[in-house]
Amino acid sequence: MFAEAIGKTFAYVPVPMAVAKAFFSPKPVQRFFGMPLQALDYFDDPVRHDTTQATQDLGELGIECPRLADYVPRLVAFYRSHRETVRKEAMI
Repeated sequence: MFAEAIGKTFAYVPVPMAVAKAFFSPKPVQRFFGMPLQALDYFDDPVRHDTTQATQDLGELGIECPRLADYVPRLVAFYRSHRETVRKEAMI
């Protein structure tokens, strides 16, 4: 979803994180993919989140959270408008 939102194609290639970071280290590669090296850590998240209880509780208040696909463009737009002001340390 994120790759599509930034106008890139996505290919899943399972490699060790050290190899991925070595590949993404050169600045031209980071510019091509539109993301800093530090962002790789966010894509290596083995956690699965269960929103059943939160969805139920919010539903009782008439609140419905949007699907991720519906707001990815907003997240990308926010990142693009703020990427020059985000410190690399914040991406870790």
